[in-house]
Amino acid sequence: MAGYTYYYVTTVGPKTRWRCSTHSSRGCSAHLYTINDTLFSTKGSHTHPPRDSILF
Repeated sequence: MAGYTYYYVTTVGPKTRWRCSTHSSRGCSAHLYTINDTLFSTKGSHTHPPRDSILF
């Protein structure tokens, strides 16, 4: 998803919730929902740049 990574949170019926993988370390509130492995909706805004734009 445009350089952002997510981790599994829960599934209720056909709907699965995923949270931004930097939620714990950076407090990012972005998350998304999938239905049958297809993106359904996104919620919140990322509080950090995507991984592919971070310079090391």
